[in-house]
Amino acid sequence: MNRVPPPSCPPPENVFSSIAEESESPVQKKLKIDEEDGDSVVSDTSSEDSLVFSDEVNDTSSPIRPTYSQYDSDEDFCPYYPQKMDKAVWEKYYQQVKESEGFDITDYPGQCAMTTVYPMPFYLNDPKNVDMMTDYAGKALGQYNDEKGTNYEVNDILTVNGGGCRDFIFYITFSVKTRDDKDDIFQAKVVKDLRYRLQFPLVRPKVKAFIG
Repeated sequence: MNRVPPPSCPPPENVFSSIAEESESPVQKKLKIDEEDGDSVVSDTSSEDSLVFSDEVNDTSSPIRPTYSQYDSDEDFCPYYPQKMDKAVWEKYYQQVKESEGFDITDYPGQCAMTTVYPMPFYLNDPKNVDMMTDYAGKALGQYNDEKGTNYEVNDILTVNGGGCRDFIFYITFSVKTRDDKDDIFQAKVVKDLRYRLQFPLVRPKVKAFIG
């Protein structure tokens, strides 16, 4: 039975506790000791020193989660394994996710709670997955044809990205053809809930800026 890769959800708190403890500052360790001793500690951090979130926090349809606009340390955006954070890669990643709406990612910083969309380069190696994505893309394209009065048909699945948490999201890029043998590239965002019901919130021709 084919299993979809796990969504990009934050792991249980105790999974990477050893890594977190090693990266804690002396102040953080003191706070933990004080809390264990029963002493109440109040932070004197001002609001100006706190991290600022982007304006997209309330947009649940966006593949971008709230992101920090300031960096206090290299650990702020560090993936779930020991690795020095590359801010340039993170900036490219967020830009690509935003501009392509999750479909085209060439710079991926690694698994982390702050990555909302991730490439699945080996997913299409399994013919069953190809068949499933072809079916999903076909249903999404059928919705597009009904709305636009077109007659496109799915030709080939090109790439698949994944995302979501409670509901899994497929970002499918695929080629299409018409009865007149005209070719084009389309993209469909397919949301699959826990009851395996499908929704197609986005079906469109591929954004020209990302046609390579």
